[in-house]
Amino acid sequence: MQYAIGVPHIGKFSGGFVDSLAGLVRPADGFNLIRIQGLPVDEARNEIVKRFLDSTGEFLLMLDSDMVFHPRSLERLARQLNGIQIFPGGCDMVAALAFTRYVPVCPTIFRGVAKIENDHEYLYIQIDETYDWIQKHRPHSMTCPTVFPAIPLDAMTPADSTGGAFVLIKREVFEGVEQPWFVRDGLKRGEDMFFFEKARHAGFKLWVDRSVIVGHEWGGLYIGSRDFVAYRNALPEEAIT
Repeated sequence: MQYAIGVPHIGKFSGGFVDSLAGLVRPADGFNLIRIQGLPVDEARNEIVKRFLDSTGEFLLMLDSDMVFHPRSLERLARQLNGIQIFPGGCDMVAALAFTRYVPVCPTIFRGVAKIENDHEYLYIQIDETYDWIQKHRPHSMTCPTVFPAIPLDAMTPADSTGGAFVLIKREVFEGVEQPWFVRDGLKRGEDMFFFEKARHAGFKLWVDRSVIVGHEWGGLYIGSRDFVAYRNALPEEAIT
């Protein structure tokens, strides 16, 4: 099988996640499900990658167990990764557009170094850029989860980092990045930020397909583009500038 789905199982599965996974459109030869339970999230992700590299798979979808997603989400990201749609020759990693499950609700698209502290990079959050894109592409962009019926030419945006919620990664990225791939450090930075920083410095490129929008569970609800827009609209002008 070319595709694997890695799920670091922290806590309980939601009904929405189970429904989404059951309804997911499979690749032609299916996929290998790698689920790791009972470990800290960084250790779980590392074990997923090890098992993936021990297989013959070419593409790994990192998928968190508190997400909801459209049935064609994996299919769309796979097309983008392989260069059928936007990029001739494809790209190295492509993620769906997700949002934080806590306040402030922000898109998990990070680009540009804001500061370097203790040899770690802290990145700018693409708040205004994402807000403007969502407003431009209403009403499709206000549905969550969704896959746009047609891909806007500006759907793909480069990123320096994203979350590990729903991201498709080529095998050669893991082969080209030194272990450990994921570390949740003492600064409480996410293990996904750690990985994408290492991958970027190793020369690999990350893109986010904003026409694939996934929802993030929080308290029985799902946080998505509507919640982000409502939060952004409620910000006082001085907070935005």
